[in-house]
Amino acid sequence: MATPKYPQLWHLIIGYFNEDADMWGENIEEIVETYMRQSDPDMRKSVMREIENIKADHPFDLDAAFENLFGGEPDPALWGYTTQSFLNEIARVLRQ
Repeated sequence: MATPKYPQLWHLIIGYFNEDADMWGENIEEIVETYMRQSDPDMRKSVMREIENIKADHPFDLDAAFENLFGGEPDPALWGYTTQSFLNEIARVLRQ
């Protein structure tokens, strides 16, 4: 497998927002808080930077890029979010 372009974001999305997400929490905030307890500050800063990078890299095709990068799991719509607002919510929790 090739190294993902956004490795820390990839780790968070694939590792925590998968079919077993309920092991980490019941909502985005709880899942990201679990990630925060299991990661170091540099990893969290990298995720926030990568969120900004993916939004800047894909201003007109963020939904498609997200699905391409993460394989459609998770689907932000199933969480009640757009791709943009899903990423914004992750970043908001990381900033706390």
